[in-house]
Amino acid sequence: MKAQFLKIAGVKNINEFYKKNTSSQPDYAIKLTDFHIELAQKKNNKKELINALSQKSFAYYVKDN
Repeated sequence: MKAQFLKIAGVKNINEFYKKNTSSQPDYAIKLTDFHIELAQKKNNKKELINALSQKSFAYYVKDN
């Protein structure tokens, strides 16, 4: 399932999810960042790797509040 998700989920779609849902669904956003990190590493995209790590930290921040 994980590999299938990575094939259909593009970085653009992942970033749209963050914008719309991180504040209301931080637990799911945290899980999604793991996929985002893996995708960025496979594509050797450092910009997206930084973005994923940033989103993960923000989701943890929201979750704790």
